[in-house]
Amino acid sequence: MTGNRIFTKQLMGLDYRVWRTMLIISIISLGLLSYTLIDSKKCEPVNFLIKTIVQHTDGVYNTGETLSFVSSSSKFETTWDFGDNTAKITGQYVTHIYKTAGEYRISASTGTGCETIQGIQVVEPVASTQDDNNVVTGQEIVGPSSTVTGKEEMFTCMVTAKSYDWSISNYPKMNQQGSTAKFQFPTPGKYLVQVTLDSDRTKRYTKEINVEALPTVPSVTPDEVKPLIPETVQPLPNPTDSKNIKITDDIFKGYLGKVIDKKMTAADFDNYLCYKGDTKVILNGELMTFNAMCEEISGKKRRKLLIGKKKIKIEMAEMRRDKDGCVNIIEVKYH
Repeated sequence: MTGNRIFTKQLMGLDYRVWRTMLIISIISLGLLSYTLIDSKKCEPVNFLIKTIVQHTDGVYNTGETLSFVSSSSKFETTWDFGDNTAKITGQYVTHIYKTAGEYRISASTGTGCETIQGIQVVEPVASTQDDNNVVTGQEIVGPSSTVTGKEEMFTCMVTAKSYDWSISNYPKMNQQGSTAKFQFPTPGKYLVQVTLDSDRTKRYTKEINVEALPTVPSVTPDEVKPLIPETVQPLPNPTDSKNIKITDDIFKGYLGKVIDKKMTAADFDNYLCYKGDTKVILNGELMTFNAMCEEISGKKRRKLLIGKKKIKIEMAEMRRDKDGCVNIIEVKYH
């Protein structure tokens, strides 16, 4: 009859098999620790810029103003916390509006554990008195600063509102409605173009225009008559003469998706835009032309979490028209 074999080899009071198991566990633990240290990602600072339509040099911004935030991180998605109890959002380029005055701490962080905090102050817009009315000055009106008598000029308000009332304080006969207005100035001098939003005098923006006299053409004999415009230079066509097919914002948004997929170009929109590629666009808070926007979004991709990339998606596309039905400005947001 064969009895059971008993292992009696010991080291420091422990069976040698126990020591062997402990040694294997130690080697595995060291290997995992080394892999973790090697694979750990270096924390990169998340610097960011704050951009607005109106330039600020003191770090103080207004309630209701659109603030654009641009992250310096291109490898990792940036998560933003604006410090006003609103939901966090993710992206390299985002916008935010503070509705209440106060001091806020903005946090920008990535998946690598990096975080940058910057404090800003938000105040109510300061109104000044002009012509016994409250007037807010700034760069909210896009248009020329100088022109000549008799030439029609177009002005567009960059602030979103339900209604727009345009006027010229020193020429009261010129009144128009809509986000865009066209004016002809009859005499030389300085004019103050102003727009009031939502019939609220505290939401009034102004732009000063310097108007000069149209140069006179000296009288000449018939033999001395020469064309005023060189043959190589053609005057710009009246935008209302262009073929303008109206489409809905949803259809337009779908077409922009095809631009991202490189199936359409800016030229494919000529029938829908009176000003074609020169039509003004606000893309994620940045002002540019329609041509520049199409170049910007064509084939554009963004990083998906920490690995891989996916094409951007149009979140909102809104076309604003003037009184002639022409699209004078487009607002587009993507993520």
